[in-house]
Amino acid sequence: MLQDIDDTRWILQDGVIDSLRHVAGAGLRLDALITPRHLPVVEELARRVPSLPIVDRSLRQARL
Repeated sequence: MLQDIDDTRWILQDGVIDSLRHVAGAGLRLDALITPRHLPVVEELARRVPSLPIVDRSLRQARL
């Protein structure tokens, strides 16, 4: 749940990116649970790990 992590860019750390590549390789997805402040970060994540499906259901409740 990225929304609960204070460091908005935490998920872009090299070690986390490497782990997410393994997640994608296993055929799994990331359920991101983000807030609007995370949109640019998730966009960058999608570019860095294009094989990783990213799902977020929390934005439908957010006020943008």
